[in-house]
Amino acid sequence: MKFKIYITNNAQKNLEEILNYIKLDSQSRARSWLSTIKEKILSLESNPRRGRKVPEYEGDREILEILFGSYRIIYEIERDQIFILFVYHGARLLKL
Repeated sequence: MKFKIYITNNAQKNLEEILNYIKLDSQSRARSWLSTIKEKILSLESNPRRGRKVPEYEGDREILEILFGSYRIIYEIERDQIFILFVYHGARLLKL
């Protein structure tokens, strides 16, 4: 079963901010980073539960994360859908 992936406005904003920061150093590195993180996100389609529970989240929603380099891809599973909630640098704590 393949899950449908949705990127929330918050996650889109996070991605744009990170990409703009990387672009300050290198346009080509920014393009490569974006392509690779998209692949990582799309890989959730077939196995979304491989992520770990977000340690600082104590609620009853199924909030998981996978790591990509120094970044945390934080997402929620609802039935056959995945919602990418945030993309944070690993040093940041989740605030839901």
